[in-house]
Amino acid sequence: MYIRYLLIYCLWKKINSNLTAKNDITTTAIASLGTPPAAFPPCVLKDILPKVPKCQPKYSAKYLMRRKFDIKKCCEKFIQFCKESREDTCQQQSENATTCQQQSENATIPSSSKKTTSLVRT
Repeated sequence: MYIRYLLIYCLWKKINSNLTAKNDITTTAIASLGTPPAAFPPCVLKDILPKVPKCQPKYSAKYLMRRKFDIKKCCEKFIQFCKESREDTCQQQSENATTCQQQSENATIPSSSKKTTSLVRT
């Protein structure tokens, strides 16, 4: 969510021409985003967010909001990342559901359950 909101604030700032409004957006972004998560997926750090110098706090909103970068390209890459993540998640869930179904079909009925079933039929 951090990256999503950061990109939204950057887009919002880009579409405003008023310098005061841009400064207000930056202040709001810094206040609402706070510190970034401890870890981002490696592809996010490599492809989506701009590089942050070592002297700056890691991926701080303050630095990233003041940095000029190709926001459109970053958004496109982030959307692609989200689509791929969703597809991977859906595929994993589908595989898990198939595995669970196969396990339940192959499961043996305990002997106590068999006795109960036979008693009901009589």
